[in-house]
Amino acid sequence: QQGSALYLRPFMYADEAFIGMRAATSYKFIVMASPSSPIYNKRIRLYAETNYIRAAQGGTGEAKAAGNYAAAILPTEAAKAKGYDQVLWLDAQDFKAIQEVFAYCYFDNSDLDKKFSKIILDDSGKFYRYNFFFANYLIKKDREEEARSIIDLTIDKYPRNLLINQLKENLNRDNFNKNQFSCNKPEHILAEIFYAFANALSVQKKYELSNLYINLSKFLNPNFLSYNALLAENLLMLKKYQESKKIFEDLFKIGSFYKWHASKEIALIIEELDNSEKSLKYLNRIYKNIDKNIFRTFDFANFLRGHDKFSESIKLYSDILSTMKSDNIMYPRILDRRGTAYERNGNWELAEKDLLLSLKIEPNQAYTLNYLAYTWIEQNKKTKEALSMLEKANNLKKNDGYITDSLGWAQYKLKNFNKAKFHLERAIQMMPDDPVVNDHFADCLWTVSYTHLRAHETPEHRVCRVLV
Repeated sequence: QQGSALYLRPFMYADEAFIGMRAATSYKFIVMASPSSPIYNKRIRLYAETNYIRAAQGGTGEAKAAGNYAAAILPTEAAKAKGYDQVLWLDAQDFKAIQEVFAYCYFDNSDLDKKFSKIILDDSGKFYRYNFFFANYLIKKDREEEARSIIDLTIDKYPRNLLINQLKENLNRDNFNKNQFSCNKPEHILAEIFYAFANALSVQKKYELSNLYINLSKFLNPNFLSYNALLAENLLMLKKYQESKKIFEDLFKIGSFYKWHASKEIALIIEELDNSEKSLKYLNRIYKNIDKNIFRTFDFANFLRGHDKFSESIKLYSDILSTMKSDNIMYPRILDRRGTAYERNGNWELAEKDLLLSLKIEPNQAYTLNYLAYTWIEQNKKTKEALSMLEKANNLKKNDGYITDSLGWAQYKLKNFNKAKFHLERAIQMMPDDPVVNDHFADCLWTVSYTHLRAHETPEHRVCRVLV
């Protein structure tokens, strides 16, 4: 029949003669095949479940396990009794707070300000996106001064937040906001919930599935243009470069913050499809014609440094540093980048000065500690101090292959071969394809084996070795 399908369902169950709590050793695998009429041939009504959960972080929610279905039966029956077709499951930890805020907003509840304040003051950083929605709500309520206060508070805390920076620019320039959202529209709320799913899936590198949810968000709220940013980034990770580039270009219309963000990604795509020279020319042209600020100049300087344009990047880093005080959170980071550019440009004296000053201001910069200490080790100077710095960096970033490799190499240079082998072995497990790590590990293995042989060689072996 039209619209029907053959429904295929693979499943398996344990079939051994044993009762107990362990993984089975024998299974029966079956595929059911049965005709199926359309599951839904009409618009469906979803019930957002806030009390029951079907899956939680660290559980088995992504698997088709029987227990997951069992948890859904009672809430689904309750939803159907209320006239709904299916349940929209929310995250066990975070989405409940988000859904609650949007529900208060939808009903214009008098406690909405308190609910918004609770999640935007959360220090975990999980909810910073919702500062935008609070500011947006206040603007719609003609409470612009309060909205500006929320915007400034957010930018102080998250200075690279695209949504909130773009909103501030639009307010200052009296531009139309291209991210339209109203919590009086259920479809807008649902779109944002789907976006949260999409973002979580993207973090887990499930880009295709993430795109499914982000396209649902776009369908439900086509006037929230920044949804395209996540879609373009997912396509880039899937190496669908032309599709990604086109969507990034569409972000230009939102405003200058999205234009700069998208331009950096397009430059990387041009480099992937063509060459680095064209990529540099492209981003240089965008940078020259866009309003400058510290972060855009910093980004462009990093891009130049990454393309071996060290002198040009040093000039831009110096320009930024001349405009800010040393207590600015960016100051040690810029010193670090300028220091590495000096080193690559052959000026170690200035490089060392910048790196030391950066660490004096902010001592717990793992990568700065690593860069300076590794260079000292290669120069055979300050080796004990370098080793101490690398141990500190390794404690700050325990699962970073580069830092673990540096620590192992330092131990090797100090002839602590067994300690060197331990760390270099860990580094190669984390980065098996890195040529430098492989080179260091090979040197260490050869030295350890050679030392062992020398310790146990006979006089005859020694004569042979000397002759060889």
